[in-house]
Amino acid sequence: DRNVMDTLVSTTWLARHLADPDLVVLDCSVHTDAAEDGIRNTSGLRDYRAGHIPSAGFADLTGDLSDPNSPIEFAPPSPEIFCIAMGRLGVGDDTKRLRCGGSSTWQTCSGTPMPLRSSAHS
Repeated sequence: DRNVMDTLVSTTWLARHLADPDLVVLDCSVHTDAAEDGIRNTSGLRDYRAGHIPSAGFADLTGDLSDPNSPIEFAPPSPEIFCIAMGRLGVGDDTKRLRCGGSSTWQTCSGTPMPLRSSAHS
């Protein structure tokens, strides 16, 4: 079925479905650069502001969608914080989510069919 969202989508699929009311496109760009102490990952927000897929929101994997108190980089926040952040981006249980990254090695678009509801909100 040409309307079904696969795990990875093509630009053709995206062009056909960009106006779908249940599709939320999120730019999740992260820059990975060499640093003196190894590698450094930084938010791709600057690139997002310079240009992005029409109607896409920016999901900051180095900010709102990471636990700032974790020693592990990109550790997810609590389910409650995650749901609040995703809700601000227009994502709910009934939306198709498309994550795109356009910088460094994070250059893919993938769909997420899983429900967004946390156990605390069930």
